[in-house]
This record gives sequence, structure tokens and C-alpha cells, in this order.
Amino acid sequence: MKSLNQNFLKGMAGAIVLLSTITSIGQSNSDLVFEPVHLVISVPEVAPAAEWYISKLGFEAYKEFVVPEKALSAQLLRKGNFELMLMKSDNSSELPNYRKNTFSDLAVQGVKRIAFRVDNLTQFIDSLISKDVLVDVPPRLFEDKANNVAFKWAIIKDNNGNLIEFVEEL
Repeated sequence: MKSLNQNFLKGMAGAIVLLSTITSIGQSNSDLVFEPVHLVISVPEVAPAAEWYISKLGFEAYKEFVVPEKALSAQLLRKGNFELMLMKSDNSSELPNYRKNTFSDLAVQGVKRIAFRVDNLTQFIDSLISKDVLVDVPPRLFEDKANNVAFKWAIIKDNNGNLIEFVEEL
């Protein structure tokens, strides 16, 4: 009886090791862990862009650097755990006008804009308007009842015409 229990326990231990190995192999391919670090925005001049994000959206400056051989300079800003890198390239081109309008920008493929979650969208946008921030799309409701999706959203422009979205979950 003793050897039967020992064999049973050894078999169970082997099965547990085999299952945990199979589980960890399956997870290693599907559970890649990562989190956002920063968003890079190319700007014509770093200092005025940094001042805009600091004074209008409450970011704080914490690091800057230059890459002389590539004619680049950058300012890193932080708000909570989110970082924004404002980068100037001496060889950059101005943002095209279609990228400065929410709906014309959506007609072109590629990365569009960042969105931030807020608690009270109307109050938040009103506070930005009082700071002379340009609103591209005033607060509005998006609702897709068939798919149970509803939120309020609005889009502003930074001092260089880049679009920034704010969302209130409902």
C-alpha cells in the first residue's frame, strides 16, 4: 500500500510538472507584458510646445536632450505615469492641414491621435476653453446601442495643430 501511494504521488507530481510546463509555454506566447512609456510629437520648436502642454494640460518638464549628429532636440514631459516627448528635427516638415482636422485626418490611414480619459468631459473642456485652447470637436455623445457602447468625446488642438482626444466613459 505504501509503494502504491508513493507511486501515485510521484505520478501526480509528474502530471503537475507537465501541466505547469504546458501552461507556461502557452502563456509565454500570448501574455507578452508591456505598458506604454511615451508618445513622441514632432514639433517646430520645443520650448513653445512644452510651455503649451505645461500651462494648458498640467504636464511637468523633467528631462531634455539633444542628438547633434541628427539635428534633434527633445523635451520630456510627464503627467502621472504618462510621458510625452516633444522632439524637434531641423529637417522636419510642417503638419499638413488635413491632419489638423479630426474628420479629414480619419480619411487617411495611420496613427491618428492620443485619447485621455476624464471624469467630467464638459467641465474639463470648459476649463481648457478658459485657457484659450482651441476645440476642434466640442463634447458630443457617441452611442451604439446594438453593441452596448456609449461615451462622450471631444477633440482639442495643441499649439501646433496636433489633435488630442478626451473621453468620458458612460
